Amino acid sequence: MSAEGHMSECPTAIVIAQPGRRGWALEEAWDLAATVSRGHILVKESRFPGVILLFARGSSPLDVSRAAARMEFGFVQRIVPSVSCFKASSEGEVLEKLRDVLRSLRPAGKYRVFLSLRGSGKSIVGKSRVEELLRSTGVVPARGSSRGIAVESVDDVFIFSIGIIRACGSRCILLYYRGVYG
Repeated sequence: MSAEGHMSECPTAIVIAQPGRRGWALEEAWDLAATVSRGHILVKESRFPGVILLFARGSSPLDVSRAAARMEFGFVQRIVPSVSCFKASSEGEVLEKLRDVLRSLRPAGKYRVFLSLRGSGKSIVGKSRVEELLRSTGVVPARGSSRGIAVESVDDVFIFSIGIIRACGSRCILLYYRGVYG
């Protein structure tokens, strides 16, 4: 079986390329994957331009955060370690799983919100419903905040992350997951 066949549908992180820099960002994503894990790794482009999925078996969001913080990225716009990832087919399922994650992490206060729903993810749940859920759990959207929350979808796979916003290059943002929130 191929390496891809051994990997979960859920990526360890999602890497967003700067516009027009997909090829170079893909190289940087491979560098990050090799730094995060010495085991089975896979980096693949999604069907969406500039959206790269990083799979590193046995690696945590903290591993990704630590490795990315030690690197400088010239062609990556955003790195989002996967704190929670799930496949969903209905709005209720997405909102329930996000609510469970938010309850366990108990974020409150001001956060910069990164919300990117792609492909069938857009038809499964609307941005306004996710924003409403975030507000109902105490998240106050604030562009200038040093903390961030991300909800990303690649078709029916949803990725949630939370962390401190750190620079990982001149035009790169890393959502640095620390493991403790609330």
